[in-house]
Amino acid sequence: MPARPVRRSEASLAAESVETLSFRWYDDQTIEVVFAGHVTGAGMQRALPRLSEMLQLRMLRQVLIDASQITSYTPDVREPGRELFRLLNSAGAQITVAITPSPIVRMMGAAVALATGTRIRFVPARAEAITHLERMNG
Repeated sequence: MPARPVRRSEASLAAESVETLSFRWYDDQTIEVVFAGHVTGAGMQRALPRLSEMLQLRMLRQVLIDASQITSYTPDVREPGRELFRLLNSAGAQITVAITPSPIVRMMGAAVALATGTRIRFVPARAEAITHLERMNG
């Protein structure tokens, strides 16, 4: 089922306990950003300070975004999405690749990336993303 934007009540958002955005270092120069489930602007805002802290630990060159597990998102993800790209860009990201088989998620991601001047490549599968990053490393 493709991801779709949805509007949810404050109560349902407050009751949500599933972590929808996480970060980890994939290798010495690549951070992996993983979205899963129902993504909200508030959830993204809560996660951004963790990303900021992580980006102070190492030099960043590449970003691997895994958006393949997004089931839905709220319309308010745009501004936190722009902040996410601003943080990554200011930390030195030169290459960004995103995994998503969903044309709707790809369209939203492309719009947010364009608004921040981020060059991003979208691919449908993880293997293709890893191949792209390895190729860019020479």
